[in-house]
Amino acid sequence: MKFPKKYFSFIYKYNYLLSIYILLTWIGITGSVINGKINTYLIYTRVFDIFIKHGNIYDAHPDIFSDYYRYTPTFAILLSPFSLISDYIGPFLWTGLNAFILCEGVRKLVKNEKNACIALWIILVEFETSILGWQINGLVAGLILLSFAWARENKEMKFALAGICNFFIKIYGGVSLLFTLLYPGERKRFIWIISFFILFLFLPLLFISFPELCNLYRSEFASIISYKTDLSIMEMFRAWFKIDFPNLPLQIIASVIFILPMLLDETYKNENIKILFLCSSLIFIVLFNQLAESQTYVIAVAGFAVYWVLSPKSKINNVLLILVFLFTILSHTDFYPWNFRENFICPSRIKAFPMLLAWIKIQYDTWKMIKMGGFRIVKLRYVL
Repeated sequence: MKFPKKYFSFIYKYNYLLSIYILLTWIGITGSVINGKINTYLIYTRVFDIFIKHGNIYDAHPDIFSDYYRYTPTFAILLSPFSLISDYIGPFLWTGLNAFILCEGVRKLVKNEKNACIALWIILVEFETSILGWQINGLVAGLILLSFAWARENKEMKFALAGICNFFIKIYGGVSLLFTLLYPGERKRFIWIISFFILFLFLPLLFISFPELCNLYRSEFASIISYKTDLSIMEMFRAWFKIDFPNLPLQIIASVIFILPMLLDETYKNENIKILFLCSSLIFIVLFNQLAESQTYVIAVAGFAVYWVLSPKSKINNVLLILVFLFTILSHTDFYPWNFRENFICPSRIKAFPMLLAWIKIQYDTWKMIKMGGFRIVKLRYVL
């Protein structure tokens, strides 16, 4: 007996899927909230109290939370309202906000409801992996997607606010500021960008002195430099080929490949190339980031999901979807037996490999479109 397709049409309804995102998130964190195991949330919300008391938020504070705060001083202020909310309510509001921003970013960018829902279904498990680890990468991905959509709609203030806010959450989230060069109206956007940057940079001066702020920025830089993780593409190559090498040369080569399409005239004429550049951006800032960890990959998966639903269907893209699902999305979940994860998946850094293949395919599609339009270097444009 076959069920009519209409019985399953609800899976392509955005409001239904948004509810699923929030509900699964809230179910997932309930046990941790009840048992008080919300250390990362406490890092986000308790640093403001330390900050206004003129303490160094980048020092260890074992009496309040374990691990270290590695975000900007401004981010501590942006999250200060959560420090006023009960720890039994705040985590639900915070994770719900992350889910909402990501879903809204996909919906706003993709526009077609069915395609947006397909993309969100692809991202769902990776988002839950990130948010159940109390990470904010879903929020970062959502703000990047919203930034692109607002640049496309010439909403200069919203674009600049989302991009600068993202930059002051995680520096690599500021990649969305590059989108200002893809659409007309750069002058207004640059003015808004500079204005918001100055505002966010010096916002902490409402509470602390200038020398204290300079010291905090130095501490933040030192904290980031000293912190390393193991899921960048550089770490994958080290694990596979048993060789050691500096990160910078590979990052420079990848950056040139990433930026080069923006220097060509055809990019500014073709909306499809701009979408490909967006997807490339989301994957690039994870793959070649020495701070990448499993929970960061929701950003890259969001880039791939948008690429998959908006690109022409092909066998290669379908194979990529299967590889991404099996070895990126499910790699750090209980889908695989613990021994297999610990002895193969984690040591081999296999989570990065499908995303590298996806990024290469996006570059191929980009250059194929550019070749069809013809090569022409863009003349330097004065935007201010």
